[in-house]
Amino acid sequence: MRKIATMTAALMFMLTLSTGAAFAALVEGNNNDNTLFGTPRADTIEAYGGEDLVIGLKGKDRIYGGKGQDRLFGGYGDDHIVSRDLNPRGIGQRDVVNCGPGHDTFVADLEDRVRDNCEEGSVIGS
Repeated sequence: MRKIATMTAALMFMLTLSTGAAFAALVEGNNNDNTLFGTPRADTIEAYGGEDLVIGLKGKDRIYGGKGQDRLFGGYGDDHIVSRDLNPRGIGQRDVVNCGPGHDTFVADLEDRVRDNCEEGSVIGS
């Protein structure tokens, strides 16, 4: 299933680049491990469960990691990245948040690794 999701995302990305047409997208993963790409526009990307790799590309993206150990890259643009995945006991997976160029905001768990290229945000922990 992961291979199908990765191949579909890559095909959509290549098709978008080759046609020169790009529209903002809602990109959704599932509870498996996914590799998800945005478009050059302002996208919403929701990874859900699993160990995901999310790449926002350009645009003012909204990226949501979900449960699992995620790697979240905003790319160019003023992005908002949420890597929170704590359960009610305060236990979560360690995510990596890399905002990229632009004025970015984030919300992360205490255990997450937030790169210093994230300009504004909140780290929430117990």
